[in-house]
Amino acid sequence: MLMTNDILSLCHNLKYIIMKDSTLYIIGNGFDLFHGLKSSYKDYSEFAKINTPNVEEFLEVYFPPKNKDDWWSHFEENFENFDARQFYDNHDNVSERFMEQEHPQWSDYFGVLDEINEESEKMRLGIKQSFRDWINEISETEIERKNMHFEKNALFLSFNYTPTLEKFYNIPKVFHIHGYIGDDNEENLVFGHGVEVSEGETSELDENGENNRTPSYDAEAASHALFYKFQKPVKNIIDENQSFFDSLKYIEKVVVLGHSLNEIDMPYICKIRDSISDSSSWIIVCYTDDDRQRAKTVMGNIGVAADSRKLLSWKEYEKGLF
Repeated sequence: MLMTNDILSLCHNLKYIIMKDSTLYIIGNGFDLFHGLKSSYKDYSEFAKINTPNVEEFLEVYFPPKNKDDWWSHFEENFENFDARQFYDNHDNVSERFMEQEHPQWSDYFGVLDEINEESEKMRLGIKQSFRDWINEISETEIERKNMHFEKNALFLSFNYTPTLEKFYNIPKVFHIHGYIGDDNEENLVFGHGVEVSEGETSELDENGENNRTPSYDAEAASHALFYKFQKPVKNIIDENQSFFDSLKYIEKVVVLGHSLNEIDMPYICKIRDSISDSSSWIIVCYTDDDRQRAKTVMGNIGVAADSRKLLSWKEYEKGLF
């Protein structure tokens, strides 16, 4: 027989479980676009062209896209294509005459190394500042109000840098996993690619353990710096925020609003999938048929059963058809 204290304790624990956050909203850039914000990377190109033309030119010269007709649509992915060879050649004023010297010195490359390091840091800061200024500008834009359905007991994970949820929907607590305009660390907004190793980089030792170093080695190695400066530290971000992912164990429903489920951010999505119950349901709101097909493929790849997921249009989501 349960005693009074046991009943009170049971009720307390039951209330705790019921009140615990049971819905997770994953917010991506499509959410801001749906609200009328000019937050596409194409919009950033227009901003950069007018306000920081040196940054726009640098990006298009040294980060060549795989699809030259669509550079800005793949802004983050293009950071993996940093042309370190061209960057080095454009700052190397030594190699051409190095072997002609009677007594060539490694120290001749110190100036090249210093110049490459200085230019790399200058452009890192310039690109970051330009990007931040753009986010600040669009964050001040009035949005088109929509009929959003947000449950009370919910967690919000945003991949956006804008405070749209806080400003226009009065959501008190949003976890911006890549930072956002408005916190004390906005200079550390995270964006970039997800590739681990820069193409064309030479190891200090060859496969036989022999030294690969040449007089120009340090300067050439430094020329790859911008590849690594714009590498998303996804694993580190996940590790540093383990407590957030631990808190997802009570989640019963995941609602994806405007996130493209792209390859770069896929480790986060997989971590979420592993952190919640197998019985949790997923709702993914899609713009186009391509988005719908990608969502279906991604859900299948991460093990979300067909009867546990629902793909909706924005119009259907606004009408509450879920």
